[in-house]
Order: sequence, then C-alpha cells, then structure tokens
Amino acid sequence: MARRVICLSTQTLAAISVDDHVPADAHFALLLLYDARGVEVTTIGAVATRLIDAGLATFHAWGPDCERVHDIMDELIVARDIRENREYPTIMTSWYPDCPIEEALFSLIISDTIDEAYAATCDTTIIITVGNHDWEREVKRLLRVGIASNGSQ
Repeated sequence: MARRVICLSTQTLAAISVDDHVPADAHFALLLLYDARGVEVTTIGAVATRLIDAGLATFHAWGPDCERVHDIMDELIVARDIRENREYPTIMTSWYPDCPIEEALFSLIISDTIDEAYAATCDTTIIITVGNHDWEREVKRLLRVGIASNGSQ
C-alpha cells in the first residue's frame, strides 16, 4: 500500500505532535531527524511515548546521537508490553548513523518493513525535522526529485 508522505518541522522535540495527521486507530511510519546530543532521556522518552500511543508502526532515527534515540524508543516499546501485560504487534525501529539523509529516506519510503498487523491501517509516512532548517530543505528537495513519488505534502 502506498502511503501519503507528510513533512513536518518543529523547533523543539517537545513540540512534536502527529495528532492532526493520523486518525484514531490508524498507524504511521516515522522518520525523526534530530540532534539528540545532550538531550535528557526523559525528554526523548516523553515524545517517544506520545508517538507510540498515537499509533507508531515503524520508527527511523537519523542525526547525531540517533542510536540513543532508537534505543530509548526500543526500551519504551518493551516497557509498554510488560506494563500492560500483553504483546503488541512489533514496532520496527532503525537508526542511521553517519549516512546521508537520502539513505534514511529511501529506507523509510521505499524499503520500509512493518508488522503485518499494521498493514491495513498504516497509510501515512511522517518525516519530522527538529530544529534544523537545512535538513528540512534537504528532505523536501529529495522528495521533489523523486526519492518518494507517492504524494508528499
């Protein structure tokens, strides 16, 4: 299923919200472009929890310290399963250290893998750039030149 692609940009991690872009009971794929160096685990964790609760089906992290962001996300996914004493469908996660934005976008849009349980309800791909207008411009340029020809906004 081709997903619609939505590009969002915020100045801070705390400002991230997907509520206006994903209907209730739907799921979404997400690429977060963020420089997480020096950011508290609790700050990243609060946003990650909101994203999980909003219907996250697959998560990709790119930017300085993206491996830590990925690991925090993984820990929260497992903690949710334990806390609620149930096993949810798998939220796939990945990170892209030391690679161009193009590689992360390609993985998200062209070769992304989601759990079969989300296949029917995951029709949105969201790309969020936090605090970096150069990254935002590069994402939009790459989408324009064809890395994603399935309807970017």
